[in-house]
Amino acid sequence: MLARRLSIRAYLAFVTAGFIALCATAIALPHDPYLRWQSLKGTMFESASYFYERLHFDPKPVDVVVIGSSRAQVGVSPPLLEAMLAERGRPLNVLNMSLPAAGMDIRLVEAREALRAHPEIWLLIIPVVEALPREGHQAFASLATVEDVLRSPVLVNRNLAKTWFTLPMRQMMLFAKTAAPDAFGVELQFDPSRYPGSSIGYKAMPGWQPQVPAHSIGTVEHARDLDAESAFRARDATPPLLPPALADVEFGVSRKSVRDLASLARAHGARIVFLFQPYYKGKAAPAEEAWLSQYGPVWKYLAHMDDARFFRDAGHPSDRALPDFNAWLADRIAAIMPQDASRPSLPATATPE
Repeated sequence: MLARRLSIRAYLAFVTAGFIALCATAIALPHDPYLRWQSLKGTMFESASYFYERLHFDPKPVDVVVIGSSRAQVGVSPPLLEAMLAERGRPLNVLNMSLPAAGMDIRLVEAREALRAHPEIWLLIIPVVEALPREGHQAFASLATVEDVLRSPVLVNRNLAKTWFTLPMRQMMLFAKTAAPDAFGVELQFDPSRYPGSSIGYKAMPGWQPQVPAHSIGTVEHARDLDAESAFRARDATPPLLPPALADVEFGVSRKSVRDLASLARAHGARIVFLFQPYYKGKAAPAEEAWLSQYGPVWKYLAHMDDARFFRDAGHPSDRALPDFNAWLADRIAAIMPQDASRPSLPATATPE
């Protein structure tokens, strides 16, 4: 009986060890990272493939990168912002790498990729919303490197178990597609004919696009819709459930990502700032403004936040808002860039709010 028990335990131990070894081998399989950034085609995050192409296949430098959610994706217009910076004597190249949906862990993945490919980047603009999200981003499991996944905090990270579980299969599929791209119908070679250009606005971006409002912007009906949506957002917001001393647990994914973003920028000699665009009739500052300010200034754009004409829906600016907003942003970027520096260093003085 004892021998039988020992044999069962030995068998289970052997199976477990074999499973772990297979998973470790699968995770270590190499692949072409371009495939990873193409893996979200056909989803709302399809613009990730454009980001990779701009970073790795376009020789044009990148000076300023914006990495936020859909508010920034719609609001920050690289063509408009670059033109306004040039008017201010700051001819800079801007890349907007914003993806829809909240989640700070994906911002860290994107920032690492951007700085790895373009060490000349001197400014990271990280847009934030009213409160740091408790969850990671939906695209993290697809875009993150193995190292990114292994660095993810465990508490509280409800997405992490699924990410770990699917990682070996993801790596095996990427390895197979790299080895036999034709068999899977994927492209390893960059196709310039399908590339939309170095500097594009949200309308030329693949993937998610903001919905067309039910009523014409500027009408009484549109303003009524915005009021209803804004009220819903306010009711739906969940305040912190744990005391402030446990904020690193409740918001662990976001807080660790912000710390790592700040460390990453510092390691590359780049500047980091946080950008806040409120929703229609929303809060005038992010809940974590004081905490965020430890790592970089928080730029708050509050103009027209109560004017329905400047919103497409409660969360996204209308095209009418873009000239004013990008001019405001150009002023702040220009103010922290030394006139005579080919690659600006960190200014010693505070930046304008």
